[in-house]
Amino acid sequence: DLILPPANKSGKPAGLVLISGAQISNTAYNKTMVALQEAAAQKGISLYCGSPWYLGNTPQPVDLKQRVNNIHEEFTKAGLADGAPQFYAAHSLGTVFLQDFVASLGSEAAGQILMGGFILRKSLVPTFNYSVPTLTMGAELDGLARVTRIAESAYHTKDEKNFPVVVLEGQNHMQFASGDPPSNVRKHDLEAEVTEDAAHAKIASVGADFLAQRMGLSSGDVVAAEVSSSQDILKAIADAYEMEGSRRFNAPAQVGGPDEKSCVRGLCPTSSPWAPTAQQVISQSAVPDYSLKVTNAYVDLGGSPVTGKDFHLPNVTTSGKDVTITTYSGCYWNDKLDEIYDDLDTGFTFTSAQEIGTKLYSRQCTLNVGVGKNVSFSEDDPDFCAQTNQMAYDWALKHAPGKSASRFQSKGVPFVFGADVQKAGGPLFLNARLQFTEKQQDGKNVMEVVSFKQATEQNYWEDHFHVPRPSSIPDPGCYHYCKLLSPARAMEWMLVDGLRSQDFELESVLI
Repeated sequence: DLILPPANKSGKPAGLVLISGAQISNTAYNKTMVALQEAAAQKGISLYCGSPWYLGNTPQPVDLKQRVNNIHEEFTKAGLADGAPQFYAAHSLGTVFLQDFVASLGSEAAGQILMGGFILRKSLVPTFNYSVPTLTMGAELDGLARVTRIAESAYHTKDEKNFPVVVLEGQNHMQFASGDPPSNVRKHDLEAEVTEDAAHAKIASVGADFLAQRMGLSSGDVVAAEVSSSQDILKAIADAYEMEGSRRFNAPAQVGGPDEKSCVRGLCPTSSPWAPTAQQVISQSAVPDYSLKVTNAYVDLGGSPVTGKDFHLPNVTTSGKDVTITTYSGCYWNDKLDEIYDDLDTGFTFTSAQEIGTKLYSRQCTLNVGVGKNVSFSEDDPDFCAQTNQMAYDWALKHAPGKSASRFQSKGVPFVFGADVQKAGGPLFLNARLQFTEKQQDGKNVMEVVSFKQATEQNYWEDHFHVPRPSSIPDPGCYHYCKLLSPARAMEWMLVDGLRSQDFELESVLI
């Protein structure tokens, strides 16, 4: 075990036990803890720090209580008085195990610091239910506990004064410790923009102020200032996820969301604020003399009476100069492996939707059915899906913090948008995912984004089947379905995945 008594014992005594990340030795946190001790001493705290040794340098929850007790016994031997406040800290995987243990201590724990980790979703939703005051410190350039997951915690704790969340600018995952990173961190972490010493100084300054505030020795001005300076990136992320209609932020009641049970016969009480943009792209310029209103709801896109749900199909109504088009959406997040990772709540994989599949009304039928024109199906030839996806990308670039946008434009892999690809038939459209393909363009790496669409002419049934349509089958005409890029996925790409080397694989997330 690593035990670090304070250099000066004249201050108010306190103890702090730090649990390491996976495959990172406890000694790798020596510099971090010494920096924290020095910053705490300036606040009048004599801080005893310790970190337990683990076989294979990987913490595990089974004997965590005994490991912590051993450290506390060493603190006592080193001179820490009985009854002194006991704090806890952890990095990465250690944060997952520590927070359950600390929660079981209740008021016996004076506070907790999570570094490169976060309060787990089980304590965030449906309502916040964690009791021990906790400082969450995320790194802006953390390639493992991604900043978008840190923002998710901030979103759900924004009204909890004892649970500040900060994003440390320019830091990466390994800078909460020191030395050579283990292979998984080396492969997946992002490139830091501050030195290790500068990172430790910032971690120590914010961490010590949190400890001092819990001990009544500080008003928490340092923490408050760091929370304030973190708002640019946290708000940008929250705005993007709200624009998506995220299952992890503002729209949990959707198919695949934690409150899916609120959906009735496939119709959910939430929507995607972004999806109507695509209908505006398709229809607005076609009816410039009309007021166009677009509504949206999340649904089970493949729902039908056969599955115990209802069909949900786009339609148009017109009243005077008011045209209203109803649209429906459903998100798809990750493949099965990535969904397992996300369910584990490691913060390693994407938390935004890969696509917002949306049932939109065709431009031809906006004109013919909506305002009484007589135009051909060629009105739906343009790549409306790609146009909308370019707009989502531009939206994210505009709303990202200035420094983040500049970094991405300098170092990142940009999105480019290919032509829409037609799918003939609902199941083929539903199962065709928004496509991301790395390519070379003008000698540079780019990520080409291609949307699949399903566009059908006004008289689709008559033109294709030549028999009367049964009343049980809805009219398959007037569609212009799109697989839409979420502004949140674009933002997450700019902040995290578009900055990493593109040969990385989701092979290990327990770090």
